[in-house]
Amino acid sequence: MKLKHRLALLAALGTTFAFALTLGQTAPVNAATVNQQAAAYKPAKITTMKSTFPYKQGFRAGVGRPEGVLIHETAEPNWNAATTAKNMNKDWKSKSSYVHAAVDATAIDKMMSTDYKTWGAGAVANARFISVELCETKSQTDFVKSVNNLAYYTATLLRQYNLRPDLATHDGLGTVWSHFDVSHYLGGTDHSDPVGYFAQHGYDMDQLYALIQTWYNKLGYIKPQASAKNANVVKLGAATGVYTGPSYNYRKIKTLRKSSSWKYFSAQVTRGQFWFNLGGNQWIRVGGLSTPTITVKGTSAIQSGPGSDYKVLGTLAKGKTVGYSNLVYNEGKLWYQFKPGQWFANGVNFKTKVTPSSSTHGVIFLGKTSVLRAGTSDSAKAVRNLIAGTSWKYSAIKKVNGGTWYCLGGNQWVKA
Repeated sequence: MKLKHRLALLAALGTTFAFALTLGQTAPVNAATVNQQAAAYKPAKITTMKSTFPYKQGFRAGVGRPEGVLIHETAEPNWNAATTAKNMNKDWKSKSSYVHAAVDATAIDKMMSTDYKTWGAGAVANARFISVELCETKSQTDFVKSVNNLAYYTATLLRQYNLRPDLATHDGLGTVWSHFDVSHYLGGTDHSDPVGYFAQHGYDMDQLYALIQTWYNKLGYIKPQASAKNANVVKLGAATGVYTGPSYNYRKIKTLRKSSSWKYFSAQVTRGQFWFNLGGNQWIRVGGLSTPTITVKGTSAIQSGPGSDYKVLGTLAKGKTVGYSNLVYNEGKLWYQFKPGQWFANGVNFKTKVTPSSSTHGVIFLGKTSVLRAGTSDSAKAVRNLIAGTSWKYSAIKKVNGGTWYCLGGNQWVKA
């Protein structure tokens, strides 16, 4: 990256309200089989690697007090755990990226003390979570082994830091997050891993979470490395009223002083407001809600929906910072809804552009998903779809019935 009701300090720092997770087309999930197969394998040994990352800064709740585990995938098909560690140790300065550990089918390589934050997913997430990279593989057997190692290591971390398993994917509250979940709920990043990679193997975060729970239960008690205060505690930034229910419509029974800390047992969203239960009929609302933001990294088309086939309404200028209320993964891209009926894919201006190098040759940039056909007719056999935002070299041009067709090789044509 599942409605849960726990995440320490979430409302106090103003996290966005929960909204539905929507994904694009994915492979059919066969994850029950993946998890069943995983039961046949023993997890790899956790190995501590040498780190060149020099910074030792505590999480927002303090040193040794992470709030959960954040799952990434490398997007590098030829990297294993050792290669990932090697490259991150070599390139963290130039790429401004570093995580705590890397996992593959045969190894769990811990690169950095999990008591301190790293540079895994933007400032908001870095201050909260331990970041773990899952290495890609095309082998289904190795995939099963790698997610088993990932689930085992995640469960180990939850036990060590006295955190209960709690998936954030559906509500933005929890101790197990995907990078997509961070983009969706917290902002500060625009990545969607490991959603697309999991889908290639018929898997998803729900099923990984089930495997994490299995390992968490198998592991039993592990001596915590941090105080139990690191979970389900909120520190008040102002004097706060306690009500008999999760709304201001309920009776106020007392006021809690500023800077006091309180353990909570559940959370509820009421009309976009987070309310926390302190036990019995005692509820507080802590702070207001903030909207995650993103900076536009290139002129971006505004569409009427989350896809290139929706109507183009205008453009967003490079450098503009906008808040968004929803996020959808479609056509291999993240789509941000920043106003009702207005979406954009960051840095993608979906307007077809032809750049000729001669009278017959050049490059065509597709502003919308287009059908590649075996001929210059709308009724010609469809070869495949060409995704919006991609560029193609053409070697011939034909004008037919008022339309212009570009040859992309052989008898393969696309209409612009």
